[in-house]
Amino acid sequence: RVRAMFDVDSDPVMIANSLEAQTAMKALLKKCPGLRLPSGWDPFEISIAAILGQLVSVEFGRRLVSDLIELAGTESGLQQNGRSIKLFPTPQQIADTNLTSLRTTKARKKTLLAFSRAIISGELSLEPTQDIEQFQKKILALPGIGPWTANYIALRALRHTDAFPETDLILAR
Repeated sequence: RVRAMFDVDSDPVMIANSLEAQTAMKALLKKCPGLRLPSGWDPFEISIAAILGQLVSVEFGRRLVSDLIELAGTESGLQQNGRSIKLFPTPQQIADTNLTSLRTTKARKKTLLAFSRAIISGELSLEPTQDIEQFQKKILALPGIGPWTANYIALRALRHTDAFPETDLILAR
């Protein structure tokens, strides 16, 4: 998991050779050599953060994730700086939680529930070895999941290196 989280098995030379054929990427490669694709500890957590982070600032997206953890997470029994630490909620915990107080849109709350239920039922898998085209079809069928979110989850959670959230404003810049 740590190796995947920090993308230590990638070959930066192979990546650079592939990307430098793109004129726009060549300057970025010179500025930032050794590009890697960082991920996260858990594909479900990455996916939920992507859903909550849609169309909001990174800071507000992080706040929403923190609020969801407080709302639906499990007490770990540990404390840091006098505050109890909660664990990220499971799909079942999210599905069972009243999300009314979560400071996001009704549509996004519906997406969180639909995504969590799809994971619980096995309708959707976050297994990285699955057929990416089938994954894309299944996740795009969920309410509130568009191409950006589907590609972002495929890239970050499933580690599918050919996925690209091309409509991302920061990437466009």
